[in-house]
Amino acid sequence: MSSAVSKEEVIQMQNTMRKKLHNQYTPLKQLDSLLKEVANAIEDDTGLSTKWMTDRQSFFKNETTFYAGRYEICTYRVKYDSQRNAFLITEVESN
Repeated sequence: MSSAVSKEEVIQMQNTMRKKLHNQYTPLKQLDSLLKEVANAIEDDTGLSTKWMTDRQSFFKNETTFYAGRYEICTYRVKYDSQRNAFLITEVESN
């Protein structure tokens, strides 16, 4: 696969992630493994290296951004819900 990511590939990755992550509740001890599972599935499908990154600004907003290759694919917010004792994962709408 070439190093460039087509718009169709980005949409496919985003759709895969939405199915597995958007509006999902997960306990803290499963959060990291869930994010790794999604990253590994996309890495297997695309052949691109994948990673979740949180910079200083996004840390304060409880956000993490997903990269495939060197391309930013999408951002998710991870917020603790004390009533459920779990973290809610929601996609951040891009502008």
